[in-house]
Amino acid sequence: MNWKFWVGIGVSLILVFFLFRGVDYHKLWEASSHANIYLWIPACLAQYLLMLIRALRWQHLIRPLKEIGIWNLFSATTIGFMSNNLLPARMGEFVRAYVIGNREDISITSSFATIVVERIFDIIAVLLLTMVVFLFLELPSGVSEIKETVRGGAYGLLVVIIIALFFLVMLVMYRETSLSIVRRVIKPFPERVQEQLILFLNSLASGLEVVKGGRSLFMVSLYSVLNWFISALAIYIIIVSFGFLLPFSSALLILVMLAFAISVPSSPGFVGPFHYAVYLGLSFYGIGKEEAIGIAIVMHLAQFVPLVVLGLFLLWREKLSFGKIKGAASASA
Repeated sequence: MNWKFWVGIGVSLILVFFLFRGVDYHKLWEASSHANIYLWIPACLAQYLLMLIRALRWQHLIRPLKEIGIWNLFSATTIGFMSNNLLPARMGEFVRAYVIGNREDISITSSFATIVVERIFDIIAVLLLTMVVFLFLELPSGVSEIKETVRGGAYGLLVVIIIALFFLVMLVMYRETSLSIVRRVIKPFPERVQEQLILFLNSLASGLEVVKGGRSLFMVSLYSVLNWFISALAIYIIIVSFGFLLPFSSALLILVMLAFAISVPSSPGFVGPFHYAVYLGLSFYGIGKEEAIGIAIVMHLAQFVPLVVLGLFLLWREKLSFGKIKGAASASA
């Protein structure tokens, strides 16, 4: 195990300690036992819909490499997200590239590059959602106090994203010129690092070919918006199941907080940062600690269990062992 794994474990343990310190477990049980468990079913099933939406989006991104059926992409996507819940350091992204590369006989580096492109769209979506939440939606008083600070940070991130997008567009439109500039910039680095980076940028440029097609770009953007809306809806259903009729903007706020929280180093499954982000978001609306923790636990299980169960089944169906994909992911990372 490398140091990143232990840092993640440490972060998770610290957040779990502070989260559960002073909790009335009887009150926590009461809050959870009175929830409408039937509403948890659609929240769980929403995870499969999200995998389908991600697979449909990935189909457009990977098309320049190869035309791939939606079932294979759905399978690889679910296995990848299952691995994110069970393996450290978000290794599920490498697992997903390995599974589809192995099944479709395409370069793992190239398939991973399309996942990087997917992440770029996700980052843009999160940033835009953050700006919408903090600039245009009515928020509780606790959040309004930090609104200016968050808005300044959002604008700063927007500048970074615009610069990155400009480089990526230039990479697609003028690949050789862009790579030539990069070669000059990275010349002081070891030759092996230079070769790997240029190879990756070449693959990334191939994955970004989608920006040349207006319809594909529109569909990828549409699926990105739909992905985040369904995610927020699943969050809102869990909140309602506990008897709290908050505005839908509460789910959007929690979604934004989760997006940033799971980027923090943590244990597999994002235990700790996930729960603390949900608790903190709900506390802004005056929900008690025990009720908020109960909602956070159910929300996490509603995302964790369905993906792990289906992911393990699909892994068996693909005739792959957990040890094999873990080894392949470690090698790729």
